[in-house]
Amino acid sequence: MKVIFCLLSCLCLLSCQAPIYLDNQKEIARIDELPIDQIILELETDSIDQILDTLSRTYLKFDAKQNTVFQRYVQYPPVRIESISYFLESNEPFYKEVHLPEYQETSYHNAVVRSDGRTEKALYTLQSSEGRDTQFMVFQYRDRADGTKEQIRIISKSTEGEGVSIDQYDKQERLTSSVLVLESDTIHIEERYYRDSLLQKIVEKAIIGHPPLKISYYNNDGKLEEEQSFAGVDQNSDMLMQTQYSYGSDGSLQARVEEDLTKEKRRYFKYITERKAN
Repeated sequence: MKVIFCLLSCLCLLSCQAPIYLDNQKEIARIDELPIDQIILELETDSIDQILDTLSRTYLKFDAKQNTVFQRYVQYPPVRIESISYFLESNEPFYKEVHLPEYQETSYHNAVVRSDGRTEKALYTLQSSEGRDTQFMVFQYRDRADGTKEQIRIISKSTEGEGVSIDQYDKQERLTSSVLVLESDTIHIEERYYRDSLLQKIVEKAIIGHPPLKISYYNNDGKLEEEQSFAGVDQNSDMLMQTQYSYGSDGSLQARVEEDLTKEKRRYFKYITERKAN
């Protein structure tokens, strides 16, 4: 299961002939000097909007083009999680740490990025009370005749096995499908659908894992609007969970309602965004 987690986590590390590479340490130091631009507070409420608990805080930094270059996420007990991510201009992370103190686990993602923004290699390391697991990833690109990205294969190797993810892109270099294979078995399939230039729907099938089927719907602004998960691999099976999202006039996430249909239970969440004056 560690290998599956590693591979799924590293799908976000997607970004060749350029000889220059990003100096991760210098880039991290540069980003560290930037001020926090935004803090997002996640709260759980009841059905009448009374606050029950504080769940998490997210700290964000942006560059001059308003691309996210830094994110610190802190989830509070009972399960404490803290993660720190550094991003390229393309919103692809080149370095990430995740800490789980209760489980005495820390993971590190470190990518070797070319000057054209494409990832060449990545290293994932998991340190826990059980020892250390290291996973090596190599990124192979296939381009069209016009130079646009058509496919990325991420070949992953560790002591627990080998795997490969194959990502397909359209002519606008938008991700259209992703297949994750572990030891010759397909374990995860993702398909993305667009209307004009905006993402409309993501369909994820977990051949190994749970839930077997998850569908995410996006609104006309390209923001996540609804998620549905099912007990089987098609929509004719029982729905397990349904989550709906709502946004403010400025496009920031304001609330989400999570309904567990197996327990007939709803949970309510609200988000407060604080913008820092620089």
